Amino acid sequence: MKPVILPALLVTLLSACGGGGGSSSNDNGGTVPPATKLPTAVNGTVEQLSVKNNSIKVNGVTLPLSDSTKVVINDQAGDAQALSVGMMVDVRTNGSQVTDIIYNAELRGMIETGSIVGREFKVAGITVVNNTNPQVAVQDGDYVEVSGIYNGQRLLARFIEQEDEFDADNAELEGTVTNLDTTQQQFTLGSLTVKYGRATETEGKLANGAWVEVEGTLSGNELIASEYDVDGFEFDGNDQDELDFEGAIVEVNSNNTVVRVSPNWTVNIDSRTQFDGGNANDLQQGKLIEVEGYWSQGAVVATEIEFEHNNDQGPQPVSNEFTIEGLAQLENNNTFTINGIEVTPAAYAEYEDVTLATLDGKWIEVEGRQLNDQLLASSIEMDRQHPTTPELENGFYEISLEGPVDANGLWGYKATDNSLKALQGQWVEVECRINDSFTTISHCVLDRD
Repeated sequence: MKPVILPALLVTLLSACGGGGGSSSNDNGGTVPPATKLPTAVNGTVEQLSVKNNSIKVNGVTLPLSDSTKVVINDQAGDAQALSVGMMVDVRTNGSQVTDIIYNAELRGMIETGSIVGREFKVAGITVVNNTNPQVAVQDGDYVEVSGIYNGQRLLARFIEQEDEFDADNAELEGTVTNLDTTQQQFTLGSLTVKYGRATETEGKLANGAWVEVEGTLSGNELIASEYDVDGFEFDGNDQDELDFEGAIVEVNSNNTVVRVSPNWTVNIDSRTQFDGGNANDLQQGKLIEVEGYWSQGAVVATEIEFEHNNDQGPQPVSNEFTIEGLAQLENNNTFTINGIEVTPAAYAEYEDVTLATLDGKWIEVEGRQLNDQLLASSIEMDRQHPTTPELENGFYEISLEGPVDANGLWGYKATDNSLKALQGQWVEVECRINDSFTTISHCVLDRD
């Protein structure tokens, strides 16, 4: 189990009104009265702590505590006064007061020698962007606990604490499972190979695309897992429960109606969703957002999305979202190919008018993201009007593709003209014509929507 870690309390006495939750703070005495019903769950950064008012502020929402509030810090019972500004916490309420606060560090380990460049350094192969304020000074070999937001392969740190001693048996990190090999009992997490066969404490089922928290012993580029928890953050509430959380956009579907937000949120957007600081067209991979909404049938329906405009985002990740169309060939119970390109359905993949068991020989359109050289599909769709052919437009078959242009081709489809020549080496989104035998493409045009 994880050791008890009680970081020093960084207390900011509140002197102004609270944020989006509508609660007010008054340091002249008294507790903070909730002006409106609080969200059921608030997941985000601790902004302020008030001893006098016995409250915590997360995502601009001031949340009253009580004597019965339960606090868990790195899997151990703790106290609210052991929390610190900058920590990412998961808060649950009963509508008027906080019932539970859970804090688990996103990363724990030793700073790799020679990895510090400006604000960035590496721990267990993960690039950390030091966004602490004031900035915590670190050096090679420091053993650190880090809390923040994962954005692509970077962890945007808002809290860093240095430990006195390095414990190689107590490395901890989170991320997306790729290259799962159940025979060898290993998978890839970032740049590390995780060996999970000796894990004695496990929760959830490992699957490609699943979010996992892992603890264990770090040895070079391998992590020997002692325990893992699949689906590191999940909401176990009821439909219509209100939520407030922040994270980085992991991927967006083609019509900007479904967004995946780190670490593991699926967010549905409709005509009623309001935007602050941007609009639906600004929903792009790597953007930091705060989402207010409600839980419905296993996903969040967003009522408001606020774009974070600050220096906290770090370098935007290189796009790895892909789209591929073609005739599917089922390889096994876990993968299929299109035009010879292997695709793995992610643990959260959604299917429309087709299933993994029925897609063999069908023309499908697949969306997802490439991670550690593996194509993880999040959306797999078949058009029932033409289940074995692409869409016919003005007498020509047309397909949508997104990915890297290589040797005048894209995802194994070679261009018979020069429409891709100027895009060599670029990751692009295009509309192309495809020949009647579905083997070559031409007349490719950039999709600028």
